Amino acid sequence: MIMRARLWILPARLVLCSLVLPSKRELEHVLMGLSCRHRDEQALEFCVDFLSLEYSVISFQQETNMVQDRNWTVRKLYGGAMEVNLPQEFEDMSDVRLVPDYQEVFADAGTDRSVIIECMQMGLCGAERAAAWHFENLVSEMEAQNSELQDAAGVTQQEAMNLDMSKVSPTKAVGTIVAPKFRDETVKANTVEMSIACLRLSSVTTDLLITVNYPLFIHSESSAARDGASVQNDPNQASERRRLFEGILSSFKILDWGLFGL
Repeated sequence: MIMRARLWILPARLVLCSLVLPSKRELEHVLMGLSCRHRDEQALEFCVDFLSLEYSVISFQQETNMVQDRNWTVRKLYGGAMEVNLPQEFEDMSDVRLVPDYQEVFADAGTDRSVIIECMQMGLCGAERAAAWHFENLVSEMEAQNSELQDAAGVTQQEAMNLDMSKVSPTKAVGTIVAPKFRDETVKANTVEMSIACLRLSSVTTDLLITVNYPLFIHSESSAARDGASVQNDPNQASERRRLFEGILSSFKILDWGLFGL
């Protein structure tokens, strides 16, 4: 048992203490060396499983940290009860217009991207599809001309590393909508990717929503257009949109659970 403990602790330290994450080939080389010395197949198998997990966690954290280093700042929400990291270009909309008490709204005027955090009544669905339900509900409320739900899934602890999973049931949904902004005519519709994270607090019948709106196309006559020119963002640059959503979700913290009576 002592030999097995040493077998998996040693490579774990090599991974965790390294300033540069080793490649999978380098990890395999370490494992093969250990295998030759100890000839313990069961311990080696355990070591492989452990390192695979560590490699996934560290890879995710490094990618998230890379995003957060790009001039992201901490924003206090609901009087300090929560906080989230956002790029500096996102302005607090409560400084320029009236925002309902149950919402926190941030927007980037240069790109018309926005982040909306809101406490909502629990959706009429099971926790496993809560984010998808809210996506469909928003599509209906906005009277979208077209929509497509592209992905819906649960949220792991790795993705929401600052959340207490014993208190929330998180899910996510990503899709596109075609709809006009505000009171624009339908012919001036924009195409927007909408990413939603739903943090369900079943004990207080509340869904905490984090919605990221990322325009893919802005009509030249839309109220969101700048200088009367249409904007066409590259729909193939999904990684940038994904990193924004993941960075927001991974940094989101609930500091005062008393806000929900928990």
